[in-house]
Amino acid sequence: MKKMIVWMSLFLVFLLAACEEEVDLPFIEEVDQIFELNYDGLDRRYYVYVPSEVKKDSPMLFMLHGYGSTIELFLGSTEVKKLADRDKVILVVPEGTPAVGLNHWDANLRYEEIDDLGFIETLRNSLIEEHHVNEELVFLGGHSNGGFMAYKIACEAPHLFRAYMSVSGTMSGETWETCQVDEEVNLFHFHGTSDLVVPMDGSMTELFGWGGAPEIEVVLSRFTDPLQGMTMSMEEVNERLSKTTYQSTNGTKVVYYKAENYGHMWANDGELLEEENDVSDMTDLLWDYMMTFVEE
Repeated sequence: MKKMIVWMSLFLVFLLAACEEEVDLPFIEEVDQIFELNYDGLDRRYYVYVPSEVKKDSPMLFMLHGYGSTIELFLGSTEVKKLADRDKVILVVPEGTPAVGLNHWDANLRYEEIDDLGFIETLRNSLIEEHHVNEELVFLGGHSNGGFMAYKIACEAPHLFRAYMSVSGTMSGETWETCQVDEEVNLFHFHGTSDLVVPMDGSMTELFGWGGAPEIEVVLSRFTDPLQGMTMSMEEVNERLSKTTYQSTNGTKVVYYKAENYGHMWANDGELLEEENDVSDMTDLLWDYMMTFVEE
């Protein structure tokens, strides 16, 4: 009887010790699907891609399409899924709601009031828990109107994402007027000097609230001014593409790419970078910025 009690005691000790140890999760289940979420009375579509062999604490990237686009069009034109698969990053592509018949993000615009920030925050929190994501490695990027939305969130809820990435976007007039950046925020911005849709000089139409922000360099100052002990470096990537990096002593990075004589579209492979690798140049630039935080 005494031996039985001893063995039972030892068993309980080992069981409790095992429970206290962190459980090494197997690979997260692969996902490649469009889902729906009812938020604020609207059925919202979003796409999730979880590559094979993704474990817990992986990074997660949200990408926002431009005005008039869809999940399917954005995935096809950016090829971002290829790099998500290569580097084992969970990819999320939400879809906006119709405005004048075309999908949009309400980046403080004047179509109708849509709580896109709340939708994205709800989706972020849910997917972090569902897929065991590293909350410190969740990123948000967007093209055009998606870039406008990235700026809105960076201004109003900067804690939600590790870094914000805007491709050919800027702040709407209201975002510019109300944006108060009181902390360091990681930011990536790309713009072409020949962009006629969202001009770099801030001359965009103010119809529906789009325009009203100044030129891009002034917009960026909202994020470079708070950088403590800031250093600035400039690099000519090639004859067409320049890169300016602003970095604080805390490691916060604001990176600005300017492409000479380039327009509003998402750059295809070989259009901006000399090396061709079957991935869109724009995706490469954005991805390289994001991975500097993942690889720290």
